[in-house]
Amino acid sequence: LMNCLSGEKEIFKISNEKDSCTQGIEISNKWLTVNDFSKLDNGRAVSGSIKVGFVDAEGQGDKDVSYDANLICPILLASKCVIFNWKGDLQKDHILSTLGIMTKAAGNVAADTGASGKGAASSTKKFGHLHIIFRDWQSVNSDEKSTFKTLFGDEKTPAAATRDQIRRDVMNTFESIRVWLFDAPTDLV
Repeated sequence: LMNCLSGEKEIFKISNEKDSCTQGIEISNKWLTVNDFSKLDNGRAVSGSIKVGFVDAEGQGDKDVSYDANLICPILLASKCVIFNWKGDLQKDHILSTLGIMTKAAGNVAADTGASGKGAASSTKKFGHLHIIFRDWQSVNSDEKSTFKTLFGDEKTPAAATRDQIRRDVMNTFESIRVWLFDAPTDLV
């Protein structure tokens, strides 16, 4: 996905193996202006001098929560946009647990700095915009709006209290959250 977004084929290694081929954090040396980035794949031109960079993190969840939080926290602080790349269908518990790691990282930063982590700007949110991308989506009769509601709508039951708290924490940590559903690639893509 990151290679596709950057307009290059080999910025980051890819693997179909069970283990992640990225160890730690990999930062690409390719930077684009937001104008050049917006025009990739014949997109609508957006003006601006902001630079777009590309960073890949190893797949989370294989090590303990504090390792993951410490790994991704510096990148989250510097990012205006975070892509949570999920392959497959909605697995609410696992996804919320992983997003909870990001929220824990935000809490650690706030506790360490006493500020929002972004210099106490106009927003009280600690991180920028979160885009949750479901790759190879195959669930019928669903769309982004209903998937967002399933993922972030409070269940309000005693059994779901932990999930509901994670939902509130995530919603209070990111400036915005958007869900995208991408079909599985075909020979035509």
